[in-house]
Amino acid sequence: TIDWDYDTLLNLLWKRLCGCQPILLKSLFREYSIKEDPNLGFIPTLLKDNHFELLKTLLGSYMGGNNKAFPYNWIQNHIKDTRDKIHPRTLIWLFSKSAEKQRQENKKENKDLIDRVIRSRNMEEALTEVSKLKVGELKEEYPELKNIFESLHKENNRSPISEDELITILKELSNEEPRKLIQKLIDMGVMQRYKPYNQ
Repeated sequence: TIDWDYDTLLNLLWKRLCGCQPILLKSLFREYSIKEDPNLGFIPTLLKDNHFELLKTLLGSYMGGNNKAFPYNWIQNHIKDTRDKIHPRTLIWLFSKSAEKQRQENKKENKDLIDRVIRSRNMEEALTEVSKLKVGELKEEYPELKNIFESLHKENNRSPISEDELITILKELSNEEPRKLIQKLIDMGVMQRYKPYNQ
């Protein structure tokens, strides 16, 4: 598998946007030099600081609980898995669904936003849909674990959960040795170990 760097993924996202809507080169990306190759298309090479400012332009200065997180950080923290890996499709889904929610809102209110392109609330709501898509993708990729994903959500929708409690639940769901199953879920990036604060 390929491990994607967050800033590289954002450049892939901008490449996709420029390819779909070249007019953005004269508006959203007007301050950045984005080359176009006859074979490869647009090739954004923005750096972290560029992404940071561009996402503020798109989503506003802050977002998240109590409006304290920078968009650059909020997106990264919410779409990475427990191994700190980010999948390209997840990022594309998030922006696609956020943009669709904003289009619907603009149409309903018969006006566009003035200070940003997408209201951060729409991205936060889109994240819930993206999470469901990601779970569905995992069920297809690991059909033998489908009942575990579903049952864990029904029986215990809180996090973290103690290892003993998790082992008890897994014994009822699978014939596989619980600790091996836990390690498999950790390796998949859907679960991680936490140490209590007093340890």
